[in-house]
Amino acid sequence: MSIYGVGPGARKAPRFKIKYPVVPSPQKYYLKSCIAPSTPAQAPFNSDVQRMKTQVNLNPGPGTYNPQNKKSQMAFLHSFGGKKRILPHVDVRCVYTKDECSFCHRHPCGDYWHFKYSEFMCQQCMQKVKKGIAHLIPLGKVDQFRRVRDCSFFHKHQGSEAAVRLMSANKIKQLEVKEAYLSQFFK
Repeated sequence: MSIYGVGPGARKAPRFKIKYPVVPSPQKYYLKSCIAPSTPAQAPFNSDVQRMKTQVNLNPGPGTYNPQNKKSQMAFLHSFGGKKRILPHVDVRCVYTKDECSFCHRHPCGDYWHFKYSEFMCQQCMQKVKKGIAHLIPLGKVDQFRRVRDCSFFHKHQGSEAAVRLMSANKIKQLEVKEAYLSQFFK
């Protein structure tokens, strides 16, 4: 052993040589601009074509986007120190509740309407009332009915209170968020 702590034939030179990269200076790549200075255009994008002027409808009908309507916002449920949750736009009730339309006495399926969960109205009766075909209730009371949905799109009850889930919880949450967002634009 040598005094360096290595056996015979060992090199005493530094293990890795420092390599300095050969890079040309920035002035070598500097090219003078050969592009002529531009003049401002007489019209945007050099186009003088007359465009259609859109008129803003200040009283849009239902189901249209209204940028002036700043009242529509997504509804959130806040909890102190907890997460902020999106409230679903439509309440979901399980099918086994046996809700019945107060006017045609049929079991409503899909979306239907309720008045304080005491009176229910199916889609067919609501359409007749809104079109003015049937005078089942006064028009002032129609606005107090709220939409509710049965759970048949993600549950199967098969005649009991027990439910077989058809969708994952994550997929149901995605649908609720999408519906709550789109409800701002479509009434």
